[in-house]
Amino acid sequence: MITKANYYSTVVGYGVKNLPTDMQEMHDLINELTHSGSDWSVYDSDKDIQSYAQTQFEELSKLVEKKSAPETKKISTAKKEKYTGHKIDKEGKVTYDKSVKNKKPKYKVGDNICWWDNDNSAIKEKINEISHDSTGQPIYTVYSQKAGSYKYDEKYLQEKIRAKVIAINVMPPKHKDNIPKEITYIKRYVGLNGKIVERDSLMRFLKSVQLSIAKGEITHKSNYVEFIKEIQLNLVKAINSMIRSGDKRIKIEITTEKINKLNEIKQSVIVDKSTRLIKQFLTWLNNQDYDKGSKLYNAIDEYLKIGSAEYQNELNKIKSVINSVINGKEYSITEMELHGLAGIAGINGLGFLPQMFATATGIVVGRQVSNYLDEKKQIKKQNPIDTKIMSSTEISKSNFETLPFSGDWKTLIGEPSPGFSCLMYGPPKSGKSTLAIKFAKYLAENFGRTLYVAAEEGIHATLSDKIKRLDAIHDQLHFTSALPNTIGAYGFVFIDSINRSKLSHSDIIGLMSKNPKTAFIFISQVTKDGKYRGSQEIEHDVDCVIEVDEKGIAYGKGRFSQGGKVEIDFGN
Repeated sequence: MITKANYYSTVVGYGVKNLPTDMQEMHDLINELTHSGSDWSVYDSDKDIQSYAQTQFEELSKLVEKKSAPETKKISTAKKEKYTGHKIDKEGKVTYDKSVKNKKPKYKVGDNICWWDNDNSAIKEKINEISHDSTGQPIYTVYSQKAGSYKYDEKYLQEKIRAKVIAINVMPPKHKDNIPKEITYIKRYVGLNGKIVERDSLMRFLKSVQLSIAKGEITHKSNYVEFIKEIQLNLVKAINSMIRSGDKRIKIEITTEKINKLNEIKQSVIVDKSTRLIKQFLTWLNNQDYDKGSKLYNAIDEYLKIGSAEYQNELNKIKSVINSVINGKEYSITEMELHGLAGIAGINGLGFLPQMFATATGIVVGRQVSNYLDEKKQIKKQNPIDTKIMSSTEISKSNFETLPFSGDWKTLIGEPSPGFSCLMYGPPKSGKSTLAIKFAKYLAENFGRTLYVAAEEGIHATLSDKIKRLDAIHDQLHFTSALPNTIGAYGFVFIDSINRSKLSHSDIIGLMSKNPKTAFIFISQVTKDGKYRGSQEIEHDVDCVIEVDEKGIAYGKGRFSQGGKVEIDFGN
């Protein structure tokens, strides 16, 4: 009968990799809940966990019974040591797989496996024995006064060591939400060793330390206050020495013994990964870059799969916000939620997010941010933009930046200024979307990040086919089905169409005025009489117009060229 007392010795003997997938997953869960069998307190206190584990025990018993038939061929002890893989046929015959060799252990008998217990006590478990499972994976047997003899497999140890939860022969760093101020200064001081530093730099460092002491961020109860006092004294000595000698620079030299001690301190604490991800999200909110948002979303998703994230609810909320932004949907995050995230990240107030509040929708604006925005508006009223008057000679000699278009695009548009605007219209099936996607590809390949809002067609198979047919595939070209809240990360934005996107004339003017560095290409439907739908004022507000007729001929006109025509190539 398998119980918690003999579960680990049994599963190691059978081989974790030989378990069915569902039992491997349950084994991983038991590892997490019991710290690899070292602490069964969660199991003892939760009947549901006991029930799940009991099912695992019973299924493992059945597998062991099937495997327990005697070997039909004796193999020497030496061979068993070298080759441990084996197979069991339907009749129970055991054959050893000589292709499976024991892997060389990374650690040795006598090494200590070190980790912090839930009560923050230091645990050091000495490796007493090393064996191998049926796949050749090293198995480390340790003895603990708390749980007796039990085993670690090397793969599990490696994962925990990479996560800095377990260490060998030294205690791993403690995971905290924020690095204590005194350790921050210790890191900064260690970084000066061996470097020639300017007096002003040391003065700023000294003032920072003294300010933290004055604000109560470092007190006599702080863990490493004695080191901070020593650092402060050394900074004062170095500054006084420079003042007396008249030198503006000095070389900082710290003894090897002191450096080793300070390095030990600075490595004793790391920021919890949950906190790091939350900080990255708050930073990202200010610019909402598509690529960075996607990477952050994936990083959070992978971290949550581990199942040990401290702030799971907060991280899931962040995932929801990022997903909405990168898919061009409205999102909502309350002032209270933002304050909570800022608190976890060690940031006071919401003053670090003014741009986000100024541009994003669905956000409950905090009082501090409202005051900030009102203050900005007031400053703008008090300091209106001066109108600069230039002579004709000055203008004629000025060099203005242009985009050096070539080929069909130079024929239709010319060489426009950055942030130009264009209206493209034509009857259904005339090829205006084909022309627009080809233009988007050209811009992405030659000039930078381009966003195509396919409101008319949506993100469906027809759009996918069109992208493949036109070979419009480039890492700088992105597609979405609706105009996102923020578009500042893109140099070029196509809106196909302004009618399906329900953009009024004032909406279009607002878009262009809020994003002066972004070029807009607006695609419009036409009425039966051949005019584009919507306000006819748009044509006067854009820099150029491209009209596509029913034969697939595009005609360009505008302020950057005398106009030209191009026959649309629809691809294969």
